[in-house]
Amino acid sequence: MADPRTNLSNATWIDVNTLVTKSVLPDRVADITSIYASSLVNLFNCPIGARGPIFEPEYGCVFYELLQEPIDELTAQSIRLGLIQSIGRWESRITLDFSDTWVVPDFRIPGYKLRISYTINLTGAREMIEFEASRTGVA
Repeated sequence: MADPRTNLSNATWIDVNTLVTKSVLPDRVADITSIYASSLVNLFNCPIGARGPIFEPEYGCVFYELLQEPIDELTAQSIRLGLIQSIGRWESRITLDFSDTWVVPDFRIPGYKLRISYTINLTGAREMIEFEASRTGVA
């Protein structure tokens, strides 16, 4: 019997690995970890409404809008809440670990340091994405 994790006939989403060329490692076929990470990156990079009225007009995240606000603890918590809400609505394949998902201001960037911790529902694997964000983009 075929492994149900590799059967795409009833797939809800099929992702493209947007991170595959952002490293010095050779290109590779997307694995389950990179698929979920790419899905989150795509979600965070999409302002609400950017998909237009034809596809999913409410899809997206307030992440980049909030990066234009003053760099402080209040904005950091608003970013965290916005990420949690968009993940909860659009990425049902994972379960967030709220206690280990955080956003903190970092005036050296200047911007924010972020961590998104989650469990992949299909496998039970725990994953984490850490990155920095400023008004000029994500690093």
